[in-house]
Amino acid sequence: MAKTNYLTGYKLFVGIFILALGFLSILIPAESASAAPCPANRVACNGDENRARNACFAGRPTSQGAIWMNNADASATDTGYYAYGVNVGATDTVVNITIRGSVYVCGQGAGTWQPSYAVEVQPDTVGGAYPDSARLGITGGGSLYRGNFQGVNDVWTTQGGSVTGTLNVSGLATNNANGTGSQTITIGIFRCYSTNGVTRAGPGSCSTALIPVTIYRARLPGYNLTPTVTVNPSTSIESGQTVTATPAVTSAGGGNADAVTWQVSRFVVPPSTAVPVAGINPTLPLAYYGNGATTEASNTQGFPPGTTLLPDVAKVSEDLLVGSKICYALSVNPYTNDNALGYWYHSAPACVVVAKKPKVQVLGNDLMVGRATSTNPAAVSKIVTSSSYSSNTGLYYGSWSEYAIIPSGTVAGMASGAMYVDGDANDLCRLSLLTISNAVSSGSGSTCQEAQIGQYAISSLAPNVSSRFPVPTAGAQIISSGTQNLFGLAPGLVYTSNSPNLSVNSSAAFGAGRWVVINAPKTTVTITSDLNYTPGSLSGLGSIPQIVIIAKNIIISDAVKNIDAWLIATGGASSPGSTAADGVINTCGAGGVTATTLPTSLQCTEKLVINGPVMANHLLLRRTAGSGVGPNLGDPAEVFNLRGDAFIWATSYSPGNGRLPTISSKELPPKF
Repeated sequence: MAKTNYLTGYKLFVGIFILALGFLSILIPAESASAAPCPANRVACNGDENRARNACFAGRPTSQGAIWMNNADASATDTGYYAYGVNVGATDTVVNITIRGSVYVCGQGAGTWQPSYAVEVQPDTVGGAYPDSARLGITGGGSLYRGNFQGVNDVWTTQGGSVTGTLNVSGLATNNANGTGSQTITIGIFRCYSTNGVTRAGPGSCSTALIPVTIYRARLPGYNLTPTVTVNPSTSIESGQTVTATPAVTSAGGGNADAVTWQVSRFVVPPSTAVPVAGINPTLPLAYYGNGATTEASNTQGFPPGTTLLPDVAKVSEDLLVGSKICYALSVNPYTNDNALGYWYHSAPACVVVAKKPKVQVLGNDLMVGRATSTNPAAVSKIVTSSSYSSNTGLYYGSWSEYAIIPSGTVAGMASGAMYVDGDANDLCRLSLLTISNAVSSGSGSTCQEAQIGQYAISSLAPNVSSRFPVPTAGAQIISSGTQNLFGLAPGLVYTSNSPNLSVNSSAAFGAGRWVVINAPKTTVTITSDLNYTPGSLSGLGSIPQIVIIAKNIIISDAVKNIDAWLIATGGASSPGSTAADGVINTCGAGGVTATTLPTSLQCTEKLVINGPVMANHLLLRRTAGSGVGPNLGDPAEVFNLRGDAFIWATSYSPGNGRLPTISSKELPPKF
């Protein structure tokens, strides 16, 4: 039998139903996926029962059947049985359903209880008028028991059974990002009336019911996105180095975040300027972070639960002032599925400070570390420096000694033989040709290993310069004041001080024939001005100007740029009035700069040059000058220069006028 006839016959019925519904609409209960309990003496328990009942009142035709759909697990109790609608999960595409029904008897019947059935239950897809009908599949047979009825009264059948099936809900009620989403579709269900549950009751007993089915989709699982950024290096760089930023998004809450826009921003914060903090607001990222921010990367994508790493962003830093901060930050929008206002979540910036690695140069002689003195025993002393790389030149720059490096411990980062003088691309082994020692045994040959450069046992004792200048015990050679102008002292004498602290300066440069020695082994001497020798012709060894400062500790004020003098810090555990922590030469006399407290980039910014022998138990190199940008990365903060005039003057002061014998000689190629 063609179903088209049933559909045609049903159109008239629908028109009657609409008229009745307009008059009785106030009686229709709210459609819900969980109906209220339905009492025995009832009016109607869901929308389709209202339709059937109103059809009776619109002319009292024959008994009217109702049919509806709900979840397969709906309870057979009143609450679940009459549920009108289908609840689905947030991401469900197919859901199991039940089709149930009832009959409203419009006063017809024999007065006895009779069963009511709908048979041949199936989706009606003929002609494609209701395309959503194809979403329904019947799996539980085609016979629906709709309960018993007593036909002499206007009554409902009792609760019946069900037909099971599946419903394709793909693409329905997807507006559930911020709450439960719902969507109503119309499904045509073909069925025939039956009194035995097997065969049709007779001709004209079949029709198609148009069932409105409301899909109630659960809210998508919530998500909350937290953007973060890390940078490498993580603390400081020098200008010209590469900074790599690694952005990441962490999603909490268990839900998938779809179509999220992210953006990596880069900006430079000037010295002594506050860095922006994290924030959630509608401001666009570049405007939020300011400071000339630029977009380094962006995209739109989804984020599953957990942490998702985004592509690294790497960039060579421009030439910037020391103290500037290169910052990267990550912004996401939306950051949560509750983000009704469309706010951005701006991460806390990850910043690296533009700093410098000060360099030191030792000229005119060797650098010896770990040698015993008369007041301090030998120790294993390392030389630990670091090199700087310039992307502009492709070279490394670092500290260096013009001649040999002789350490009792290892050497890291410092080159011998002036190998870093113009920068170099080689490893430390190739830069340590004059470092003692620079090779270790390996089988039948010797190979250099960077981690073991140095470690040379120094058996000789450092010269005891203090013993050559006996400390005065009385008279005018004892400095009683806390401040002394060295140029004001009578030349050619040795002076001392009994004060714990003495500041020295010079109001003029030392000229020919003027020398003075300060030997104060119990005093900390602070040099507060430049100490200079006058250049010019000399008539003999005795006319070489010279300043010798021997003290427990020697501190150089941060404004001092040049010192022409011997600096010998003799304090030590075996020195009277001293401890093992004494014997310090500190090149930065700024307040608070000690062996454990380093200066800032704004302290001790003057380059310091010391022309003369330097001996100390602890040499604190604290100047912050030099280390510019590009090829100037190798500019030193401190230069120690042992010039020949110090040796020559020392021989003239020695007993018997001294002498410098030549033991042997070897002609070498010229050094450029």
